[in-house]
Amino acid sequence: MNADTFGSWLKTRRKRLDLTQEMLANLVGCSVSAIRKIENDERRPSRQIAELLAAHLEIPPEEKPLFLKIARGDGSSLGLKNASERPENWSALSESFSPLSNVPVSPTPFIGRSDEIETLLRMLVDPHYRLITILGVGGIGKTRLAMEVSRDQLKVFDENVYFIQLAAISTSDAILPAIASVLNIPAGNTGELKPRLLGYLREKNALLVLDNFEHIIDSAPLLSEFLQQAPKLKFLVTSRERLNLQGEWTLELSGLSVPPIVDEGMAIYGALQLFESHAQRIQPDLKLIGEEREAAIRICQRVDGMPLAIELAAAWVNVLSCEEIADEIEHGFDFLSSTLRDVPERHRSLRAVFEHSWKRLAKPEQTALSRLTIFQGGFSREAAESVVGAKRGVLSGLESKSLLRRSFNGRFDLHEVIRQYARDYLKDESALRDRHSEYYLDLLHRSGADFFGADKANSLGRLFDELGNLNVAWDWALSHKRFALTDAALESMWMLYDVHGWLTDGIEQTNDLIGALRAEADSQIYLGRALTFHGMLVFRAGDYVRARKVFEEGIEILGGTGETKHLPPALIFNGIVASLMGDFPRARELMDKGVELAKEHGNRWFMALGQFDQGFIAGQEGNLEHAYVRMQAGLSIWRELGNSRFIAFALNFLSPIAIQLGRLENAQDFLEESLALSTEIHDRWGMGTSLGRLGILALLRDDPSGAKSMLEKSLALFTDLGARWDIAWALTQLGKAAIASKEWDQANDLLKRAIKLSLEVQALPQAIDAALELSECFIHRDELEKAAELILSAMGHSASTDFAKQRAEQLMTIIEARGGAERLEKAMRQQAMSGDMETILLHLAE
Repeated sequence: MNADTFGSWLKTRRKRLDLTQEMLANLVGCSVSAIRKIENDERRPSRQIAELLAAHLEIPPEEKPLFLKIARGDGSSLGLKNASERPENWSALSESFSPLSNVPVSPTPFIGRSDEIETLLRMLVDPHYRLITILGVGGIGKTRLAMEVSRDQLKVFDENVYFIQLAAISTSDAILPAIASVLNIPAGNTGELKPRLLGYLREKNALLVLDNFEHIIDSAPLLSEFLQQAPKLKFLVTSRERLNLQGEWTLELSGLSVPPIVDEGMAIYGALQLFESHAQRIQPDLKLIGEEREAAIRICQRVDGMPLAIELAAAWVNVLSCEEIADEIEHGFDFLSSTLRDVPERHRSLRAVFEHSWKRLAKPEQTALSRLTIFQGGFSREAAESVVGAKRGVLSGLESKSLLRRSFNGRFDLHEVIRQYARDYLKDESALRDRHSEYYLDLLHRSGADFFGADKANSLGRLFDELGNLNVAWDWALSHKRFALTDAALESMWMLYDVHGWLTDGIEQTNDLIGALRAEADSQIYLGRALTFHGMLVFRAGDYVRARKVFEEGIEILGGTGETKHLPPALIFNGIVASLMGDFPRARELMDKGVELAKEHGNRWFMALGQFDQGFIAGQEGNLEHAYVRMQAGLSIWRELGNSRFIAFALNFLSPIAIQLGRLENAQDFLEESLALSTEIHDRWGMGTSLGRLGILALLRDDPSGAKSMLEKSLALFTDLGARWDIAWALTQLGKAAIASKEWDQANDLLKRAIKLSLEVQALPQAIDAALELSECFIHRDELEKAAELILSAMGHSASTDFAKQRAEQLMTIIEARGGAERLEKAMRQQAMSGDMETILLHLAE
């Protein structure tokens, strides 16, 4: 230990992990000033901040209690290990498997609501309350209450408490990707995401906090489905509207407790505490005594304890006395909580408060606040300055007056009521909308450098936060025929929506673009490109027939323009669809032309994809050598581009070809590199795939013990993700490893589990593979008729792969050598009477 104080130890540790003070502050959810003061030993972190520091500074579990004790000032930092060294048991691989609880830490203390907190805590520990909705009007404090209660439940839910903010999403389709993003689960396509989430949460003792649910109320039945599949899961929802589900329990919030007209000054009231706390942030010496206290009580009574109105009222104390504030409200403020759900009434009841606040703003602040209303779902400081000209000082002023909120990740947003009120003062909206659209579609366009080049881990997260703004920017550009903007953003838009699984939104938006472009005779290039990327999203949604039709039209239109540089994406993806539909001659023709044009025009990313898929088609047709060469060509380009995700993807799909060619050392190298890359970018599916195939390699090298170790790690990752097909695949491979070790009972159990799970996800080829391995167990037990019946059924089934048929022939040779003609003939008679393969498999899974 080379540091004398906790602050200096913390500073050394932070630098060892290559973190700036700002980066650590963002991770922990506090201000940079707070980190600076802690490192200078000017203050001690709160218990919550200390917990988050321990997580993000990689304090090992056995040292965490000592760290928390010293952080809170109870003990010497000399008891901690050297800050410049990593703990001996630290493992980046193991830490990447599970996400940390992410409940935000509020910058201000929570005040009041003791009865509501007690009720919610009782409900959260009771197994009968699994879906709890906190109801209330905007500004009543639903989110703050949810944050306070859920933070207290970390131990109850084994640290599996996750806060999902839904304000930025615009459709029900986006809720699953929003949850997956917080849980660090790869989205994949829409059809795979729900079973992945269900698989991950099925056995978890977890609490998901869904904040601001009212605008996606149509997706409420999804919560019931999750609760049915995951018996230990609970939801805590904040909403302005009931979900109307059978299992829903509601807690409706009214205002904070307010002092009576005659107050003896002894009792504690939440509304008065809140007013005093916020007022003292502006005037630290303010004391609510005498006439000031009486006036503050009047304020709380007039707004009926509504937290938002109280905070806005307290913001006036720098220019008005409490008596003046109360007088102003009484002269013009009409608050009726029973009518707040009616938008016009809600505006009217709060308008007097807002008008007084508005009049006391400087002209630059008024202009900025009205212009900031064009943002949807929050905004960054850079966006505020670029789009509406709001500089840092103005933003800080609005924040200090409680008119602008800053979230724990540094983004700003407006309460919806404030946003709607300030919008009345907005001028030059059309010009601002143009700048807003240009800014966000250009941001999407510039993100293509990360998507198609050297990808960065924060690109998708940054764009996810801006989804609301991106949708508004796209719609504005479309309605005003700014087709050059939409065209420039198309590639990145496709990749963003594909990765997150927002296929429905992407299909609708590109379809709207196509409709608008069809009416423009001079926009054929834009139309052809719109059809191309629309087709890509339709393809990912699984509608191959429609996708192929869209691609063919796009190819025809783009070919007619003579601008062949736009053709490679349409040709290559149409080739992929053709190959998956079994039209190999057309697939080769399209892919070859696409690669040729991509090379001619220097489109390296699509040249890589085309060459890789040329190899994929060759592999489907059994031309393994050619497949190997073409896949290597695509991989080499992705390496030059530094595109980690697609390097790892290519290595994983190249390795089976190498194995089939007997190039086990090459396959080993591919998979080890893929595992390293997948670990670095936290791609747990990629990690599981690499580990599983490394296990297969170990089995081929007569190392069943090593194979079992790798496959168990693979199974653990797939189980954590809820990837059920992959779980069945890993179980099958573990069954093969058990057979190699002569552990017949274990193999029997593993393979039956694999068959059952495969049938549940309707993966019949995978079920057949597992059943064929199970037949070897039958052979070992001298149940030759049973084994032969199963093998004969697999040999003649259309869902059996070439590999499965070869395996069946190997096993039949063993039976013929051991059983003789008479037992084989008996098995053939049984097989003829036993029914279809699905029936046999269902019987095996029992």
